Amino acid sequence: MPLCGNHDEPEKLPTGHPFKAAEKAVQRLDLEDMVILGFNNSKRIITKTQIEILKCTLCEGKPVLIAMHIPIMTENGNDYYFLDYEGCPDENRMFVNLIKENADKVIAVTCGHLHYSSVAELCPGVTQYVSSQGLTGSLSIYEIGENE
Repeated sequence: MPLCGNHDEPEKLPTGHPFKAAEKAVQRLDLEDMVILGFNNSKRIITKTQIEILKCTLCEGKPVLIAMHIPIMTENGNDYYFLDYEGCPDENRMFVNLIKENADKVIAVTCGHLHYSSVAELCPGVTQYVSSQGLTGSLSIYEIGENE
């Protein structure tokens, strides 16, 4: 599931290119035991349509893993690095609140955008995992769930 980053321009890719799907507002991958939703928030904006898709998916009963580029929050005080910033659109805050209100249905939130790895609790029961961009020769691997 390719996701847009703030430097990507999938609209310039030729038709049929595997990363062309990244320009969709939401991508969905249905697995046996969960749903993965990939949100295009590369411009630091969440839309009403994205919120409605998340609401509907949360009502289906399967746990949801959320993937997107811009993190919801970070320990860095610079608001360029997160989605819930001063003066952000109301939809951004509605999206964040929807995740927090449905913490029992959200497995985790995975993101990129930062140039370092970060793990933070968004609310009790929901962790946000941010991977480094990989250009520094590092790779972040997170195991989410119980080890067997």
